[in-house]
Amino acid sequence: MNERISEIWEDYRDTVKPLLEDIKVRRGNYNLPNNFLNEIRALNDHIARCYRKDIKKDDINSELTKAEGHLRRLVYDCFKQLNIYISDELIRKEKLFYSDLWLFHDKGKFWEHYSDYRKSAQNNVIEAKKNESIDSDIAMSFYEQAFINYRNAEDLLINNKKMLYKSFFVKWSLKIRSFAFWLIITVILSFIGALIGFLW
Repeated sequence: MNERISEIWEDYRDTVKPLLEDIKVRRGNYNLPNNFLNEIRALNDHIARCYRKDIKKDDINSELTKAEGHLRRLVYDCFKQLNIYISDELIRKEKLFYSDLWLFHDKGKFWEHYSDYRKSAQNNVIEAKKNESIDSDIAMSFYEQAFINYRNAEDLLINNKKMLYKSFFVKWSLKIRSFAFWLIITVILSFIGALIGFLW
């Protein structure tokens, strides 16, 4: 029993806790969502039941199997939630910083890797959703791979902050130039229209 409980706590410490911390940071250090807290409570509850004085060996195995199920559900939910958070953040950064500079940065390698990671992550999420009701192991594998790809895309943005800032200025300078050009043309055409009206 003790060995199995130790394995559950090792999995929690090494796999689940870092994912939960990541979620907490992305939520602005607010509490974890209720569904995560419920899974953690249930996990602890099943382990605690193993220490009742009158518990039988079969019941201990049953409780530990249920605890492992809650641990697995926690990992599953972490990947799903983190994929949503990271996807939303990538979309926000694309809207804020994207310009044609992304296409040519680092001889085009940045855009090639970034778009590959994004596309792979999206495809993995689609496959995970297809398999959720068929095979949870396959779904978990796809959600994990999506998480890895989303993190790789996110890391690319983090490691290329200077390019993002340049891209931001390129984007807005083009918008300002285009607005200035429109304004000049509008003023010229208004002036020509007024002049024609005056001469007519």
